[in-house]
Amino acid sequence: MKKEKLLKIVMTLLLALIAIVAPISSAFADDTIDDSTKVNVTLNKLIWNDNAPTDFQNTGAKMNFDGSAKPLNGSEFTLYDVTSQYYNYIANKSQQAAISQIQA
Repeated sequence: MKKEKLLKIVMTLLLALIAIVAPISSAFADDTIDDSTKVNVTLNKLIWNDNAPTDFQNTGAKMNFDGSAKPLNGSEFTLYDVTSQYYNYIANKSQQAAISQIQA
């Protein structure tokens, strides 16, 4: 009988302790933005009269494609966050296979 009563008291105290400590460990988002997590995107607003290059190395810098393209003034772009879709593509395949599928 004593063991049961002692066990009930210990369990009650443990439950009360958890109820008191649990709200203290709440997490909050930081209001500051870490500049190291920002990504710069360079848009090359160009048009080709003949054929656009089929394969080139994207350097992330402004590109002129050896003068074969002309600036396309007045063009507008819409930015979409496709991060989650990208991760769905690479979930069960290699990154290169996913990139090929996305490009197709």
